[in-house]
Formats: sequence, structure tokens, C-alpha cells
Amino acid sequence: MHQRAEGGYLVRSTAIASQSLPSDVAKAHGVAPAPGVGVLNVSVYRAKRPTYDPVAAEVQASATDLTGVRQQIPMKPARTQGDVSYYGTYRYLPNEPLDFTVTVRPQGSEHDVTLSYQEMLRQD
Repeated sequence: MHQRAEGGYLVRSTAIASQSLPSDVAKAHGVAPAPGVGVLNVSVYRAKRPTYDPVAAEVQASATDLTGVRQQIPMKPARTQGDVSYYGTYRYLPNEPLDFTVTVRPQGSEHDVTLSYQEMLRQD
């Protein structure tokens, strides 16, 4: 899991192979598990110590490979038990490092928070 805290918000993101999703989770979110398809998950929290409260946000994401080819990752909200997170699917090659850029604008905020990281999915 990758995260960034800024401006009173915490952004967390994970990237996983779609085939590693439990079948009920994949079905609930409309993800068709397949080789070479990854799932990006993003959560945004308002940082109120000692807790973090989930908050809705506008989320934009992309993945860039080593040759500089960038793919936009359309993000969709997923609501469960009052919480909201965002997910999107993307294409990858096993063992290929991808540079992810996730930009969120929390609801009620005028500022973006950007999280950048590199991830390599080993399994297909």
C-alpha cells in the first residue's frame, strides 16, 4: 500500500492483479479477472486524529510504462457500509514496472493531493 498525507487528507492506493480478487468482490464491482489486467484501488480520508474518516473525492489516475506510454485509468466509486473508495482497471505485463500517478480533490477542498509511486505486479 502506498500513501500520502497532505492538507489534512490521507490518500491510500494499491495495485493488484485482477485474478487475485475474490470472485464475489470482482463480481460486485464489475471486474472481469483476466491475465494482464490490474486493479487500482484508491481511498481518501480526512485526517482527524486519532481516526481517519472516509471522504468522497474526484479521482484521476494513470500508469506509465518504461517507454513512456501512459494509460489513463478511469476510476469508479465503490460504496460499502457508508465508506467510499475508487477503483479502475488497467493493462500490464508481468514484472513490468509501472509509474502510477493518482490525483484526488477531496469533496469540499479546493486543493489536489497527488500520490506517485512505482509498482510491479509479478503474478498474472
